Amino acid sequence: MKNLAIVLCLLLCTQLHSQSKADRKAEKTGKANLEYAGTKTLIASGSFLFVADRAIPMGGGRISMVTNFNEIRFEDGNAAIILPYYGTVWGGGGYSHQPVIKFEGAVANYTADFEDKKRRVQIKFDLKDGSEIHNVEMTIRRRGYTSVYLKSTGRSSITYDGYIRPLPKAF
Repeated sequence: MKNLAIVLCLLLCTQLHSQSKADRKAEKTGKANLEYAGTKTLIASGSFLFVADRAIPMGGGRISMVTNFNEIRFEDGNAAIILPYYGTVWGGGGYSHQPVIKFEGAVANYTADFEDKKRRVQIKFDLKDGSEIHNVEMTIRRRGYTSVYLKSTGRSSITYDGYIRPLPKAF
C-alpha cells in the first residue's frame, strides 16, 4: 500500500509540472522562429559558407563528401565555388575538362527569396565558366540545412546536401 501511495504521488507531481500541449507547441514554434531568424540574418549579411556532406548525381546514389574539399563561399557580392562533379559531361569537354565545378567572381541574376511561412530561403544565381553556364538553386531550411541543385549546359544535373555557416574568422 505504501508503494502504491508513492507511485500515485509521483504521477500526480509529474502531471502538475508537465507542460500542456499548447505550451509545448508554442515553445517549439518560438524555437523554430528563432532558428529561422538566425539563418535569415546570416543570408542577409551576404557572407556565408556552404559545405556539402554528400553529392547526389542524376541517376546515381549518394556520395559522401566528408573527405572531399568543397565549398560555396559568398563574401562581399562575390562567390568562390569549388565542388567535385560526379555525372555525365557532354559537349566535347575533351582533355581540358575539369572534374570539378570551379568558379570565382561575381555571380549573375542573384535573388534571395525569404519564405517566412515555410521558414526557408531560396537563393538562385547563374555562373558563366568559359562556354558553360550553370544555374544554381539553394534551398536553405531554418537550421541551416541546405540543398544545392546545379543545372548546367554541358553536364547532367547534380544535387549537393550540407549546411551553411558563417565564414570563419581570419587569424
